[in-house]
Amino acid sequence: KDAAEQAKISGMTYGGGGWRLAVRSQDTGRTLYFRSGDRIHIGQFEGTIARMDGRQVVIETASGKRVVRLGQSLVEETVAP
Repeated sequence: KDAAEQAKISGMTYGGGGWRLAVRSQDTGRTLYFRSGDRIHIGQFEGTIARMDGRQVVIETASGKRVVRLGQSLVEETVAP
């Protein structure tokens, strides 16, 4: 399986630096953290964090903006309106 299939949005927290996104790998248990403007590259999934609100994150990819909700894997993304 591609690493993006195993990477789930496990949390979003808000603090002094703004929103922070946690992406947890289901197979390794490792958690990666990202903020708005960060590049994300996990498996075949690649993009830039555009914004997040605690329930979902919008990621700009080569094929357009994608929305991934809390608890979803990166491959469960949908096209942003």
